[in-house]
Amino acid sequence: MLGFTNTLLEVLEKEKPSHIAVVFDPVGPTFRHEMFKEYKAQRPPMPEDLRKSIPYIKSIIQGFNIPELDVEGFEADDVIGTLAKKAEKKGYTVYMMTPDKDYAQLVSENIFMYKPKRSGKEVEVWGIPEIKENFGVDHPDQIIDYLGLMGDSADNIPGCPGIGPKTAQKLIGLYKSIDGLYENTDQLKGKQKEKIVASEEQVRFSKELAKIALNAPIDFDEEKFKLIDFDEAKLRAVFKELEFFTIAERVFKNQADLFVSQTEKSTDSIPIEEKEMILRDVKSLNCKFFTLDNEQVRADLKAELCVQKEFAFRTVLSDSDPNTSKLRGMCFSFKSDKSFFVPFPENSEEAKKVAQEFKYIFEDEKIIKIGHDCKKDILALRWLGCEVKAPIFDTMIAHYLIQPELKHEFSFVANSVLNYNVIQEEEKGKGKKAQLSLMLDEEPVKHDQYCEEVVLGLELKSELEKQMELMA
Repeated sequence: MLGFTNTLLEVLEKEKPSHIAVVFDPVGPTFRHEMFKEYKAQRPPMPEDLRKSIPYIKSIIQGFNIPELDVEGFEADDVIGTLAKKAEKKGYTVYMMTPDKDYAQLVSENIFMYKPKRSGKEVEVWGIPEIKENFGVDHPDQIIDYLGLMGDSADNIPGCPGIGPKTAQKLIGLYKSIDGLYENTDQLKGKQKEKIVASEEQVRFSKELAKIALNAPIDFDEEKFKLIDFDEAKLRAVFKELEFFTIAERVFKNQADLFVSQTEKSTDSIPIEEKEMILRDVKSLNCKFFTLDNEQVRADLKAELCVQKEFAFRTVLSDSDPNTSKLRGMCFSFKSDKSFFVPFPENSEEAKKVAQEFKYIFEDEKIIKIGHDCKKDILALRWLGCEVKAPIFDTMIAHYLIQPELKHEFSFVANSVLNYNVIQEEEKGKGKKAQLSLMLDEEPVKHDQYCEEVVLGLELKSELEKQMELMA
């Protein structure tokens, strides 16, 4: 966190960008995982300390009023590539701040790699001459061929067996591209020729995996990305929590010199109590539902959950009795625009392993767990070795305390408190009762209604707390 903040400040102070944004990988799979299931499968999970620092880094970014971007289904590389090319077309000079060699394929007359200080090396800016010199290519476009031929062990891109960086550089230098290489295989000899010929399909596929997409669904918004003054209150709060006292002094002392332009802050915000309720059904719920079906993306979710003050959750069971039913999955939400479904394997031992990945989060007594009729969820998780420890906010119990004479099932509470119509029973299982559909192991869980419930759980807690305060 300290290193990130120092690097960010150095860029703001020395480079004085007119526009800036920070891009993150999304939680969940991307189009490359759909192309190749094993993509990045061998990459080790992010160290826990680093993972826990990400929410603080995001708080710092937000304090500087810098846009924080991620696009569902696209890696950060693709989002940056798309924005870089769009900004270039509008006449901007673009600097992509990264040490990643993959970005070399994007370099042009107006797009540069800005390699930050690391391992004692000073900042480096790479344009076309530097790409040619370091990779031995004639043009940055050839980097895609270079990466496709040698592969990338970090991303589990196979490439051609036995072809490393030096050989790939030599072959692309000679034949200019993968197409050129395969048009001239008669000039190759021995084992090298055998491997290259035998691996043609794999090499061409690897090139597609290595190619940064330039069609991410995002626009270069000049106003949105313009550098403006920071939010002093937010920055002071996060710096105080992290004990970044020296950095705080540096930032607030040099405030006038950090920014090349300032805009007026928005004055059209409306107090929550004055906003018209706009939630009506799932079509108007501005939220994305994600399925997290591998350990890496579940680790990303765990990292987010462990630093939250609260999150909503629920279990997905095969029948109504938590003591005898099979746990089919869990849903989580900690923000109003995202909800996550974690499916469980059919094998009970494997399901237990997945559940216990979240064990320490459920047992963290600093985090509020929000649910509706939590008793069944607590019992179901207990059978898999997970204790859900207080504090717990049960929206069903809260609603009972406020309106004991009314019904308390989730659909009724959501409708009466939030003016929201939940997904109806017939929509849950394509005409079947939801409980029956969940008992059919061969049928995948229709998880949208469960994702919907945990997102609404966050808002229900907020509204019910207000009502209980009025009663006190």
